[in-house]
Amino acid sequence: MSLKDCPECGQSVSGAAVTCPGCGHPLKKPKQALVSRPLGLILQLIGACMIFWGITLFMGPVTGGKIAGLFGGFFLVYVGGRTKARL
Repeated sequence: MSLKDCPECGQSVSGAAVTCPGCGHPLKKPKQALVSRPLGLILQLIGACMIFWGITLFMGPVTGGKIAGLFGGFFLVYVGGRTKARL
């Protein structure tokens, strides 16, 4: 494991450390979620409804709105899945 110097205090710190143990300076930025967990669950629910709506309407003539609804539903399910609980 590599060692690097803290930019704040100059102490040698492990390469896997998130913060400096000496001064507490952040060394790595935490990954940010796209949306919070409650909003993500709501987005997933709306996306699932859009996908269901798009699939059931394919029994009739196919229109651009139905296809857009399907892609929009998949997008909302994806974004809703990229959530993180707030501590």
